[in-house]
Amino acid sequence: MQPPRRPGILSLLCLLPFALGAQPVAAEEQNLRYLVWLGGVSVMDLHLGLASDADSYGVTLTGQLTGPPSWFYDIRIGGEAAGQLRDGLPVPQRYRLEMSDDGKVEWLALAFDGAGLPAVTTDPPMGNEGRKPLEESDKLGALDPLGAMESLFAQAAASGTCPAGVKVFDGRRRFDVTVADGGEQSLRVSAYNLFHGPARRCEVTLKPVGGFRRSGRDLQAFPQHMTIFLAPLAPGGRPVPVRIETETDLGALLLHLIDADPPPDF
Repeated sequence: MQPPRRPGILSLLCLLPFALGAQPVAAEEQNLRYLVWLGGVSVMDLHLGLASDADSYGVTLTGQLTGPPSWFYDIRIGGEAAGQLRDGLPVPQRYRLEMSDDGKVEWLALAFDGAGLPAVTTDPPMGNEGRKPLEESDKLGALDPLGAMESLFAQAAASGTCPAGVKVFDGRRRFDVTVADGGEQSLRVSAYNLFHGPARRCEVTLKPVGGFRRSGRDLQAFPQHMTIFLAPLAPGGRPVPVRIETETDLGALLLHLIDADPPPDF
């Protein structure tokens, strides 16, 4: 049997941060678990941790390849971000993403200065990879992927609708996230998804700005549109992604929320 193509791990990582109650004013912590399905096959187990208080936030993301792809490849990811909250919105300080591919570890880190400009460090060192260089002005004020997710959560909590959007820099690429409100939709009870009930349907568009390979390889795997369903897991809670849908060059990709701590109350 020939091994399958390596799944677009970077594409999957782009999804959760933009997948996207009251804004948090007291310390709170939430742990969410998702299963990722690609072309009808379970391919990844993701764990998302959210922590915040009145002044700061922290986000963690871990994942491991599952299902048939894991018969051939051992791919694991780990990410973390932290920063301050200003008027309820994140001001990032640091971000790190690590990927282990069959035991070979690579990582990328961002450190934000006081003006919001990120400095990038990587191991192994990052080459040009056929990318058009970004101007410093393109990076200024952009959030890292996990900080962007925190921003989208805060916007949704404050408005009660889909968030407006955010600028993102992932260490290589710059893109804009815009969101259109698709109204409320009721999700049915499912063997795949923990959540059922009314959810806010958000249509998310990711617009490439710069830093992508000139060959177009990035754009082929880059999910430029997705549908995200947001809902609180308890009365008065912040809305979180309970289901995500998109199309990739490998088929339909779905993220289902399968567990939560604290347990849901709906």
